[in-house]
Amino acid sequence: MTVAPITPEEVKAGAAGAIPDFVLEAFNALLAQKARNGRATIYQDEVIDLILQKAPEPTTRDMIFNRNWLDVESVYRSAGWNVTYDKPAYCETYKAHFIFNMR
Repeated sequence: MTVAPITPEEVKAGAAGAIPDFVLEAFNALLAQKARNGRATIYQDEVIDLILQKAPEPTTRDMIFNRNWLDVESVYRSAGWNVTYDKPAYCETYKAHFIFNMR
């Protein structure tokens, strides 16, 4: 057999490489701006707006979602953050957001 199954580590490494630099730049800028006492809350809409400003043309909101560019939790976890993502259920009205806590 010349082909082996992909390992979980390879999947994680591949996912990290699939997130463009300008997406991480947007998250990093908001983290630097908002982190206080080891914690930061980044709202999904604000990071999308900043990604669109930093992205090369043409980049759309749909592209961000279709390419899973907001799936940054594992990348930041490997960098030392505890990250959670929270979005409202169908009957809730709060804004979707990421919570970053320093370990």
